[in-house]
Amino acid sequence: MKRISSKQNEVRGGFTMVELMVVVAVIAVVASLVTGAAMKSIKQSREKRVDATIQGLQMALMNYRARENKWPNVFLSQTVSSDGSIWFHGVDNQKVFKELINGGSDGATRYLDGASLLVSVNGQRMTLLQALQKSKSSEKSIGYPWPQNQNIFGCFCVEYNPLTDSVKIHRPDMRRPPYKAGSVDDGGDRVEGDHTCPESYWIKVN
Repeated sequence: MKRISSKQNEVRGGFTMVELMVVVAVIAVVASLVTGAAMKSIKQSREKRVDATIQGLQMALMNYRARENKWPNVFLSQTVSSDGSIWFHGVDNQKVFKELINGGSDGATRYLDGASLLVSVNGQRMTLLQALQKSKSSEKSIGYPWPQNQNIFGCFCVEYNPLTDSVKIHRPDMRRPPYKAGSVDDGGDRVEGDHTCPESYWIKVN
């Protein structure tokens, strides 16, 4: 009778190093795919919020125009640029939104949602409502965090066209990193066929 070796009856008690390395590699690949998809989803969500904010600000200005029968007074005191429009770049947008923050002629109508709009105050990002609670001054520059780095804050630009009696909110190109904090962004490439904000102050925030 053939004798069975005792080694054939031994039961394996663990993984080999090669098997462990394969498992670790598979987990790493899956994790990178999941993380990449999650980061992309977060970035897209932030960009959509910026678009929604732009639409909300434009609607607020149009509501102000319809209810008060005029645009903010600051439009009348500015020089028309070579392109036929009046621009409020970067932090200067506070000159436009100041009247909307103060309310209508009745002193009660509020045109801006202070709980959803973001401003930068002394290097701190907060909602407009929080900023007004800290300081009663209505000179607040409204903007948004750069989607890829929430510590960089950019201010919207406002364009008023006297010929068409229309207003439009612009943002800088979000497809590339901004310049150093505190410097002026020259606008860069156009975004989806839209006129890019020709100047925007980027602020370092916490």
